[in-house]
Amino acid sequence: MGFRRQQRHSRRTSGWLRLGFWLVLPLVALGVHAMLSLPLWLLQWLLDFDARPRGFFWSNTGMALLLILGGWWLEHSHLQQGGGVALARRLGGRMADAAQPREQVYINVVQELCVAARMPAPAIMVLDRSAQINALAAGWRRGDQAVLVTAEALAELERDELQGMVAHELSHIREGDTALNMQLAAMVFGLQMVYGYGRTLAHSGLWAARLFGGLMRYAGLLGWLAGCALQAGISRQREYLADARAVEWTRQSRGLAGALRKIGAHNLPHDVPRNRLADLELMGSGAESLAVAHLWIAPSEDFYGRLARWLDSHPPIEQRLLRLQQPVRF
Repeated sequence: MGFRRQQRHSRRTSGWLRLGFWLVLPLVALGVHAMLSLPLWLLQWLLDFDARPRGFFWSNTGMALLLILGGWWLEHSHLQQGGGVALARRLGGRMADAAQPREQVYINVVQELCVAARMPAPAIMVLDRSAQINALAAGWRRGDQAVLVTAEALAELERDELQGMVAHELSHIREGDTALNMQLAAMVFGLQMVYGYGRTLAHSGLWAARLFGGLMRYAGLLGWLAGCALQAGISRQREYLADARAVEWTRQSRGLAGALRKIGAHNLPHDVPRNRLADLELMGSGAESLAVAHLWIAPSEDFYGRLARWLDSHPPIEQRLLRLQQPVRF
């Protein structure tokens, strides 16, 4: 497959996944209604008595949609504050220093690629507090966009490898992936609101509230996991797209492939595996960490288990290398 065909395939696949995201919203609302109706249906079956109040369907689905869309709006507004440069600074980034030889090379690479891509140069930033080879692009609109590369990447990568990594990140800006990721993270947070509200009711002192809260919690959990899986699927396709775009801009694949090999060898996973659902709980309390996890060129930590494969924000490095090993055809 040529790299232009890879780009079209990734765009088409991510488009279908985005459609799936919109379908999840009414399905979650209907799932909440179905779960809350279970005890009333059981009561009707046992006693031949319809205990459902008037407007039960609309109150259930309306409440679920209000939680989802309200959480989406709140988190979207939160993530927009400050823009990409502010986000990079919160992570510990600083502006690149042209007086440092390696950082001057980095500045030159960014400027050269922006000329080739016919796009304005973003803020060029460096992250010192990291032992990993990594990079990210952030920013929701022109003027607040930034590319952030770790100091370890500047120390370990050759110029063509750094060029491939930076081209990958600039592709995310050019394709609007940073803004898309912010929107998806906010939507996932909205889906998590249904689960969180059900969990709150499940700890209530009233037995009826605990019953309905527990049922809502399970309905929200399924929707939340579906949203996370769709977000991860879109992110994986956008990673493939950025890889193909980087090859198009640099006119060769060995640079990005070399960077990915060094990332795979250098960025060792954590010694103690973490529970992925527990990580989602933590991310749900503030979607910024979830957004950042999808912005890096490679995941900052590995997760294990079959479920984690559906929730990984990046395709395996081995699969990305297989695509990059194909003959370069445009």
